Amino acid sequence: MIRSSITHSKIGPISKMFLRRFSTNGSVWNAYSPIFKEDENLKDLKTSKFEYKSLYQPLKIDSFASEIENSSEKVDYYSHCLREEMKHYGNSEFQDEDRLNNTSSLPELRMIKTKNQAFETYLIENPNVDPKSTVTKMKQYVKFAVMFMKFFKLGVMNVWKNYRLNRKEFYGSYYMVDPKNENAKLKVKNLNSVIDELHTVINCERNVRNANEQRRVLNKGGTQDLFPKIELSRSTLQRVLRTRADFIKFPLFAVLFLLLEELTIGLCYIFPEIVPSTCELPQLNHRFFYQQSKSQKELLELRQNAPKSELLKKTPYNISSKELFVLSSVLKTKSSLIPTMFYPESYLRQALLRKLKSLNVDNYLIVRDGGVWKMANLEILRSCIDRGLVDFSKELNPNNDPQSDEQKSHYELIDFGTLRFRLHSFICEMNRSNNHASVGLLGMY
Repeated sequence: MIRSSITHSKIGPISKMFLRRFSTNGSVWNAYSPIFKEDENLKDLKTSKFEYKSLYQPLKIDSFASEIENSSEKVDYYSHCLREEMKHYGNSEFQDEDRLNNTSSLPELRMIKTKNQAFETYLIENPNVDPKSTVTKMKQYVKFAVMFMKFFKLGVMNVWKNYRLNRKEFYGSYYMVDPKNENAKLKVKNLNSVIDELHTVINCERNVRNANEQRRVLNKGGTQDLFPKIELSRSTLQRVLRTRADFIKFPLFAVLFLLLEELTIGLCYIFPEIVPSTCELPQLNHRFFYQQSKSQKELLELRQNAPKSELLKKTPYNISSKELFVLSSVLKTKSSLIPTMFYPESYLRQALLRKLKSLNVDNYLIVRDGGVWKMANLEILRSCIDRGLVDFSKELNPNNDPQSDEQKSHYELIDFGTLRFRLHSFICEMNRSNNHASVGLLGMY
């Protein structure tokens, strides 16, 4: 059922052109053929341009990647997988621009300091003041409050700027998949249709490459790769996806911010659902991700001791209703303000499928536009949150740990190395899987 819903659903002009071009050799109808296969000669496959090193050791071995016992071998194998992807997709055409990261659509966590850091910064900037006087303490607290004001102001301005940029460059214009082919056009009216189109093209492309690899092994030859090239960058796609969700919250939050100013922090604590993602304070993560943290614990209990082979068989249409409800909460495919009982089960499954498609497209664009190791730290954090690859109760609240260093900010306490490796592992496992509609790895850390 899941296969027919993707491969035989309404497809756009680019997918139709692609299918007509390759349907004669019968190599595109199975959209879930794997692109990666086990290779014994890993040492002979080297790419000097994209040399990945095992920088994050020792590391926790994820439960869904336990088939390789030695962590260094695991890192080398995953690096080999991404290097093989880079051989196919490459990024030499886009050396002069950052097509991978879009930090303007993310909260600028580096602006937020601890109270001790803010107070010390004030004393450094004003060395002649008395650090023990009441006036100095009041000015330090004012400086601390101004920091939050600047953070909220930047977040609100970024949402508005990104919205205007999307209207100008993305919506209402022709998005060219292949600039050399005038027939490869897609009128951007609805973002979901763009995701469906890209998802179909990517699955067909992977299948053709897999078929060509088999022909080269068996017949010492293969057909030429003539698939349409996707011109859309990951940076642009993520800017559009994040701004679409944030702009719904933008008008109300912007008005309240102008009225309440520094009291906006209390508003964020009481009503976390109205806060755009660019204005999410790290000190309030336990409020922003409360429902996700609670649902993730339930999901881990449901999948406890489940082998990876069974997890990879799970799709949006064969998981149980209980697992569907908790996974929808973890991935935020439904609003936490509306009780789950009011959502039709069919709607949640369709929403989960749309989320999976957008993640598959994002995985492809991450590899094509530079790889996990070139992603900014803020992008790594958001990508892991979108896939449920973080421990919402602990990793997003390191300041709540009694053993944490009070002199370090939230940003400095996050273990980006572990998150980067975790995202790396997830992308490789999804690409190696026979079932690209699998949701069994989502929500697992």
